[in-house]
Amino acid sequence: MINRPLRSPVQRELDKSANDWLERIPSIQAGFPLPLQIPYSVGLRKSAHLQWRARRYILRITVKNIKLTKQFSQPLPSRVTIYPPIDDSRLPRRYLPQGGASSNMVTSQVILNCAECETEIPYAARSCVGCGLDAGFPNVRAADRVNEMEALRERVRYAQVAAKERGCADELEAFGTAASDSQAVMVRGFAALDGFVSNQQAAMISYYKMVRAGIRLPENNDYDANRDRIDGTINPFGVHEEIQYAALSLDGRGVKWYGDYAITLREKMISARASVFEENPFLFCDKHPIPPTGAVPPGYRATWPRRGELAMAKLHPRIRPGMTAADFPAILVEQGIRSADSDFIEVHIYGPIHPRAVERVIGPEPSKRADRVIWKRVKRNLEALGAMVDEE
Repeated sequence: MINRPLRSPVQRELDKSANDWLERIPSIQAGFPLPLQIPYSVGLRKSAHLQWRARRYILRITVKNIKLTKQFSQPLPSRVTIYPPIDDSRLPRRYLPQGGASSNMVTSQVILNCAECETEIPYAARSCVGCGLDAGFPNVRAADRVNEMEALRERVRYAQVAAKERGCADELEAFGTAASDSQAVMVRGFAALDGFVSNQQAAMISYYKMVRAGIRLPENNDYDANRDRIDGTINPFGVHEEIQYAALSLDGRGVKWYGDYAITLREKMISARASVFEENPFLFCDKHPIPPTGAVPPGYRATWPRRGELAMAKLHPRIRPGMTAADFPAILVEQGIRSADSDFIEVHIYGPIHPRAVERVIGPEPSKRADRVIWKRVKRNLEALGAMVDEE
């Protein structure tokens, strides 16, 4: 029983909530230590800071020398879920952390040091500032830090526990396996596709570089007005200016709101420089307010080989018993009538994209006669690049 004198009103409310679930455990046998993991939310909505304090408080509660001897005889409060720790052996091998950021880098939770000269690598640097050794792509290094891998691992473990409780553990496993083979799909309009594949001496560059070069003008909307701030929060120090965006897809179809033509990229052309992120950064920053001096919480990004883990961690609530592989594409990419209504896992690709990176294009034949003539030229260019064209 938790009962301490001279407690503030908030602390007394927390004590009451903690006692709530302690009293619901009907059968306890002393003498066997079994610490409990308790994901907890107090439900106080006065401020984000107060909720943070509540979570920190309840997670410090340690229950010692107890053993659950049978199933709970009555339901627990809906806001509290109690489950025993998960042994690593329950996780499939491919969902376990595989090591450091790269063969020539030493990772830690805070900094990256060059293994050759031990100079600290700035976040946005492509090479060591000391010896010039290639440091890897900044977005990939950020996703491969130890704290990111550990936080994502915890999310996967929770997803597996939750799926098992709902009776769809096998379906979640199948979804994770499928998502591990997903591809990066960009969506463009007809004119952008034509310009992209018509010149093999040019490459697709990022939105920011096009604006600075005068090729593109920002639109008068809330997205372009805040794009630099939001993207810079997810990939700071100018890294976002090098990033190009796509979505993970299982069927070659991307987010239709962005255009009519879905462009699947060859994995070998992007895998070394691609990372994956939880969702559209605008939606993420709405859900996770990040102060000016704060950072993106760990566990919401992953390297390309670990994209299946992120898909499991994010989308496990949508998995239901009896689902098959045919149901998975619609889970991975949820279409919406607006950009804000669409939900997907975002792919961050560092650097320019050459037309030879195109593997497949899915889109309709234009309705206008003049556009159909251009469409024939686009198809010829795509075939010359070795890409497949599927008309819908």
